Amino acid sequence: MNTTEAFPRLSAKEYIENESDVWVNVRTVKKRFHLHCHDFFEIEIILKGNGTHVFNGKAYPISAGSAYLIKPTDIHEIFSDGELEICNIVFKENMMSDTVLLSILQSDLPSALTLSGKDFDSMVMASNILANECEKSSEYRQPMLEYLIHYFTGGMSYAQKSEQISGIKRALLYLEVHFREQIDLSVLAKEAGFHPMYFSAIFKKTTGESYIQRLTSLRLAYAATLLKNNYSVSYACFESGFGSLSNFFTAFKKKYGVSPKEYTKAKKQ
Repeated sequence: MNTTEAFPRLSAKEYIENESDVWVNVRTVKKRFHLHCHDFFEIEIILKGNGTHVFNGKAYPISAGSAYLIKPTDIHEIFSDGELEICNIVFKENMMSDTVLLSILQSDLPSALTLSGKDFDSMVMASNILANECEKSSEYRQPMLEYLIHYFTGGMSYAQKSEQISGIKRALLYLEVHFREQIDLSVLAKEAGFHPMYFSAIFKKTTGESYIQRLTSLRLAYAATLLKNNYSVSYACFESGFGSLSNFFTAFKKKYGVSPKEYTKAKKQ
């Protein structure tokens, strides 16, 4: 792989039709769908066929019943053994309630699910209903979408006041989209609509970590994914938002226990 060539970032404008905020379609993948990320959320359900889903550098075997939820910070690609039929659900963040969105952004969700029997049938049925609702301006689109999401979140919810959830949601979304940029406390607090000191306390109470820890975690996970996909250490450092190689090396070794070069070497082996 060319270690300086960036992979594409797909846009919601290309994939969501009828000027809507959610869209469902069924597509076929032959051989490979290239490495990419996107500025929207996505659920994909494998309807037929077999293959491999490489999600943030980790390979998962997929077949009918496999499903996965992809966030804007994730990088993935698909390889098929012959031909894959996939139900693809593309949606923007405003299609989710504050509590559901916070569950997705804050928690460690499973990268992939394997459904069978009634669970698989129910998920396919719900996606078909959602597809029909997408053809019209319908109040049932959000409930059906959140029904599909609950397979990944397990029904997690948060008890903070609604205004606090909305503010933290906006901050988390801002981090998800802008983590490669330089972000300070005042910018993030303004985005959330709180005083900086109050924001810090509410953010940690809600998410269990400081905004710096969250920002660093996003950058390191993204850098690790780039390294798994054979990008150079310097490219992974600066593309993920670190200002210097020394800071990147220190943070990376603290999280993963090895240097970026050792991490790359171990993944290749």
